[in-house]
Amino acid sequence: MKVFQIQDDWSMDHLTIAERDQPEPGPGEVLLRMKAASLNFRDLVVPMRGYGSFTGTLPLVPISDGVGEVVQVGAGVSRVETGDLVCPMFMQKWIAGEPDMTQLTSTLGAPIDGVMQEYMVLSE
Repeated sequence: MKVFQIQDDWSMDHLTIAERDQPEPGPGEVLLRMKAASLNFRDLVVPMRGYGSFTGTLPLVPISDGVGEVVQVGAGVSRVETGDLVCPMFMQKWIAGEPDMTQLTSTLGAPIDGVMQEYMVLSE
């Protein structure tokens, strides 16, 4: 599958199209076919490694916000079904309350791969 990723060095000049294996959802996960993405100021800071070590490591798929269609569900998934349109949560591990460092560093588009990919697997 195709992804846009920052590779080799931190800069917009190192944003390129690459091939990766298509992921498969495990238990409690969904496979999304990404349909659209939106840019935020944060998405312009990330390629410059503007968050220091919190930006993550290369290669990195950028962009925090997007929408995708559920194309496959793993065992035990009950909140969504195939065909649903969904918007992934920006902070993957933050549901409620004051965020801690684990939650603050569970963000899509850095340090976790973001939405600029054909397919992505996320927790339901």
